[in-house]
Amino acid sequence: MVKTIDINILHDLLSYDAETGIFTWKTRTLSYCSSIDNQKRLNTRIAGKPAGYHHSAGYTCITLLGVAYLAHRIAWAMHYGTWPIAHIDHVDGDRKNNAISNLRDVTQAENNRNKRMQTNSTSGHQGVNITYSRKGIPRYRATIHSKNKKITLGTFDSIEEAVKARAIAEQNLGYHENHGKVK
Repeated sequence: MVKTIDINILHDLLSYDAETGIFTWKTRTLSYCSSIDNQKRLNTRIAGKPAGYHHSAGYTCITLLGVAYLAHRIAWAMHYGTWPIAHIDHVDGDRKNNAISNLRDVTQAENNRNKRMQTNSTSGHQGVNITYSRKGIPRYRATIHSKNKKITLGTFDSIEEAVKARAIAEQNLGYHENHGKVK
């Protein structure tokens, strides 16, 4: 289960610019601090400054009241007034771009249909692998996933044919136009 916090607390602690996706710390009231001295120190240190840090997976995280939250989920909650139902997809593939226009609440399957090119791709094309015949002649196998099943689209003599078969299948299965693009 994904961690959530009362959305009113988000608005008390953070400012969110929906156009840029940038968060800044608000001045904290005494109700969020253990003492007046603590409040003064904290506000001197963070009020008006950018909130969040970059997680090793490339996402921005913000720690609120001792708990780390993904910034894109906070953005959704602050903008729409409700926590996202499922996964938040970064449409452009940039995990640090938390502008509301770049975020969409999607199922896991929809999120998988907007993945970037994997770094271990042998052909340079999503869902196209190089295989070799018994005579050592290169062939190109196109595959795609749908409903948790891997579908082989065929084995082709040229990479162009395999890429075309994969593109047609992506379109027919509703993959996002950015799927398989290189960052």
